[in-house]
Amino acid sequence: MLDLLYQQTFAAISAVRSTYTRELHNQIDWNNRLIGIRGPRGVGKTTLLLQHLKNNHGRSREALYATLDDFFFTETRVIDLAREFHAKGGKVLYLDEVHKYPHSSWAQEIKNIYDLIPSLKVVFTGSSVLKTRESATCKNRKNLFGEHKPHLCSSSYQGKQGQSP
Repeated sequence: MLDLLYQQTFAAISAVRSTYTRELHNQIDWNNRLIGIRGPRGVGKTTLLLQHLKNNHGRSREALYATLDDFFFTETRVIDLAREFHAKGGKVLYLDEVHKYPHSSWAQEIKNIYDLIPSLKVVFTGSSVLKTRESATCKNRKNLFGEHKPHLCSSSYQGKQGQSP
């Protein structure tokens, strides 16, 4: 299961450019165990995630990227992925597009990862991350949950030194 996701991770970080990093990158406390990045489509959530992964982990198998709108997740639960990843030495799980997870329980599963695998960090993005903060499963974790919202749309980045996101 993990080999395919590592291949996808390495392909994704190879394709992302690091010539321009969003200001939000420096505002996030990347040491938090649970980080949520929310915002509308096209503001750069995925690029931010992949840039951080690329610049801080490279091709290390201690970090893994998965987009939850992948058909892979129709048969595999995030909690199962997290358990296998952690058992094989994984330390940081980057989950993109959590709002597109085919199961309705993404907030519960992320909460379970947080509770059951305390040495695993989770960074996730989505349009509905706010629901995690408001859900009953996470009400006691508000102090531990770092939520960040990108402030610029992708068209705003294109004017920066002639570079697009």
